Amino acid sequence: YELRYHPTPHPPPGIQFNIDEHWICIDDGNGAHSPIAPQAVDALVAMGYRAACDPMMWTPTSKTRKYMAEKRLMIESCPLPGPIFEGEGGSNDASCLLWSGSFRHRYYGSELPAIRSQGFVNKSAEELVDLLMDSARVGEYNKSSAGRIDEVVLSYGNNTECPFSGQRKKRLTGVVVQGAEIVDGTATFAEDLETDFTVGSLARTSSSHSDSSSSRGQQRWVSNFVGVTKLVRSRNRIPLIKKTLEFTTLLHCRELLDEQGGNGYIIVGRSTIPADDTGHCSGKGVIRSEMLLNVIIIRRLHQRENGISRTVPVGKSGRAASTKDLRNRCLLITMNHLKCPLMPKLIAKRVGLSAATNFMSDIRAA
Repeated sequence: YELRYHPTPHPPPGIQFNIDEHWICIDDGNGAHSPIAPQAVDALVAMGYRAACDPMMWTPTSKTRKYMAEKRLMIESCPLPGPIFEGEGGSNDASCLLWSGSFRHRYYGSELPAIRSQGFVNKSAEELVDLLMDSARVGEYNKSSAGRIDEVVLSYGNNTECPFSGQRKKRLTGVVVQGAEIVDGTATFAEDLETDFTVGSLARTSSSHSDSSSSRGQQRWVSNFVGVTKLVRSRNRIPLIKKTLEFTTLLHCRELLDEQGGNGYIIVGRSTIPADDTGHCSGKGVIRSEMLLNVIIIRRLHQRENGISRTVPVGKSGRAASTKDLRNRCLLITMNHLKCPLMPKLIAKRVGLSAATNFMSDIRAA
């Protein structure tokens, strides 16, 4: 019961106690989220974004280092690296920037390498989010997948009161003058408004222009999966050794905040331990693995607010991309920190870099 409200050092049954670890309960056992789950997801998103964008954590591969030196790039200049050609983003594009790194916290899994990748994809940010969050479409980009099932959906993201959306509501205090417009919790006077506002009115911090943009039929600005939080069970086959890796993961999607650069989405994932099957054998040839941290950052290549875009070539010709070109392209940044019993530490980095490259290629071909 206490796990629903605050962290505890006592692990689930079958898990070895560690003084440096704390545990929380994500769901209440009846299909709904626990009271502490939204705060835990907020912390996971903040930590994941910070790790993926920390220049001190990552070391580029020799090929990436050479490329960044030629283009005069730094990792902190990402999200949009380089003023010149960085790849077409199509199925024939093999370009992908790669980094490896490690966590300095020295806790569970810190001895294993983390992998970061980055590249352009010829899909809009919304299309890519929908592809990655829809469990029924995993096979479109992961050919080794043996299926992914949504076991518990904690939030569908379609509720304006969704605690997982990352948006905060601001409550007004004092007297609001008639004719004032409430924007981000602040009363702004507008002469052409005649609406009466009362004390204690609530306003969303998200902007309202996304709905108006959608109504024009030009672009769906917000993905249907914003705020979606779910526990998924996925399996991946390893052909050479005829084994299957199984992951039980908390998966969450939200829009990037303004302090994170905005103009895109972030998807985070972290392994969970189902309380009802700790120590349970998943079947012959199935090996339990852990996704210690998975972060996917998807950024648009154009500014949603005013249509301003940076100069991004669309091909080897160097022709500057039009607004239409940019709306159908996005920047994909991934970070993976994986623990697998089958993977020796000596080859974990090499396997991780290869997997990141293959993932980028598969996403572009999907």
